[in-house]
Amino acid sequence: TRDGRPIGPSRMVVYYKTGYWGVTPQQVQALPQGLRMLGGVSSSTAPQRLDVSHYACSADNVQHSGVPTYCPVGATVDQVIRFPQCWDGRNLDSADHRSHMSYPVPNYPYGCPATHPVALPEVQFTVSYTVQAGDDLRAWRLSSDRYDTTQPGGYSNHSDWINGWKPDVMDVWLNRCLRTGLDCKGALMGDGRALGGTY
Repeated sequence: TRDGRPIGPSRMVVYYKTGYWGVTPQQVQALPQGLRMLGGVSSSTAPQRLDVSHYACSADNVQHSGVPTYCPVGATVDQVIRFPQCWDGRNLDSADHRSHMSYPVPNYPYGCPATHPVALPEVQFTVSYTVQAGDDLRAWRLSSDRYDTTQPGGYSNHSDWINGWKPDVMDVWLNRCLRTGLDCKGALMGDGRALGGTY
């Protein structure tokens, strides 16, 4: 914020999705144990691709922006990061934490590129911050925004992800939710159970 006061998130939701940019539910494979990857670019000094990194106001979450914009008091600013979905099939990590992964091709012929042919569940983080009275979103900055403060904050939106799923649990939601195209929401496993208790 303008006075350096940190703002903690109100909530965070992690989505595991499939079927985008030509990736079919049947193509999606289990996330390999130990896989690491980055979403977004921490060194970015300009808006990133909106399908990778964007902000939205819960009062009108149809409008996506490269930086936090106006949002009324009581609503949330949602910070969204989408991770790459296509894997090279060999490396669990790379020196830059990116080269072993790729986003699907956004134009014909769509799907995962030949260099990264293994389709995995798409991981998406949505982190929400509640707007309080007196907040000026134009002054909000991420701790990773290391560029000129005359520029809007939020360009460096990024996150890290390391696979820690138990294989048997992952197999349930992979086979019952993703591969069948079932919408299991945020915590349902598709077999009558919910992660972390009753949903």
